Amino acid sequence: MTTSQLPRSVDGLDDAWASEVLGVPVTVTGREPVGAAAFACKLVRLLLDGPASAPASMVVKLPIWGELRPMLDAIGAYGREVRFYREIASELPVRTPKIYAAEQAADSTDFVLAMEDLVECTQVGQVDGFTLDNAQAAVDGLARLHAWSWANDVLLQRFSGSFWPITSEAGRGVQDQYAQLYDHVMSLRGDAICALLPPEVVPLARRFTEFLPQMLDELATPACITHGELRADNLFFAPDGQPVFIDFQACQQEAGVRELAYLLCTSVPIDVMANHEDRLIRRYCGQIPGYEYELARRQYRYATAYNLVLPIIANVRWEDSDQRGRDTLDDMVRKLGAAAHRNRAQELFDA
Repeated sequence: MTTSQLPRSVDGLDDAWASEVLGVPVTVTGREPVGAAAFACKLVRLLLDGPASAPASMVVKLPIWGELRPMLDAIGAYGREVRFYREIASELPVRTPKIYAAEQAADSTDFVLAMEDLVECTQVGQVDGFTLDNAQAAVDGLARLHAWSWANDVLLQRFSGSFWPITSEAGRGVQDQYAQLYDHVMSLRGDAICALLPPEVVPLARRFTEFLPQMLDELATPACITHGELRADNLFFAPDGQPVFIDFQACQQEAGVRELAYLLCTSVPIDVMANHEDRLIRRYCGQIPGYEYELARRQYRYATAYNLVLPIIANVRWEDSDQRGRDTLDDMVRKLGAAAHRNRAQELFDA
């Protein structure tokens, strides 16, 4: 829906706005922060009092301010998520939150999302990591998401203006933004970040932006529409065990195995991955028609190298993060470094 006024801060999430969003009169009885480790947005839970037809709470997503905002604006993060919920969410074969409002300002990139509070669902902590059952359910859900658009030229073209292929002009523009921020972060925190990595992976991390074009070429096809940044903190599990996908600011077109590697290698404990990685890759391939395991395995290795970019650029907010946020970033870098080492990613670039 479209409301008469876009709230620009938490103070704007008042009774009148919430009532307009839900279409029934409600009173906001409380506001709670959500997601202490949130990187690119501000999340607030509104506690509500109203008729039986109104939810008891909803979660509202707002933009952040500060050093990271120009990069988020440059890569179109906020607009992508608004468009995702408006254009594509209802067509997907996976569950996403019910959306009460998805709006972006006409004169800026400010936005607001008001969505279902997934109170009946559970979430696994990013640092604690998935059990094998969690991982298998997440892989199955991810395969359904990817198979929906996999190599479907009609669908991919239909959404190419909103969710860009990673090697398109717009997609490479996003990757250039990532590269600039990556180099900036490494100039500030490179030693601390590299201390979390296996020694064999440090040269890859130090020369990441040099290798980035090769990674993108390897990971561009066979294309599908991906979530973009799927990991434990961006998933809930419904009571029936099925995954519920949230947070679509990085939605794009790419080879789905890149996202498979990111999901598994950030969300599953290192020892579990060491024992089950190959079976989980095969499980995914078995649900994607025509995707050969040998190609998937090669692309997966490249993905373990590329995926270092996201948690490392998130270190730009290190000073502003609380301890949970810092622990999450460290854990993701550590797990992804182990994945790159386990899959001998550095050898792909030695030549």
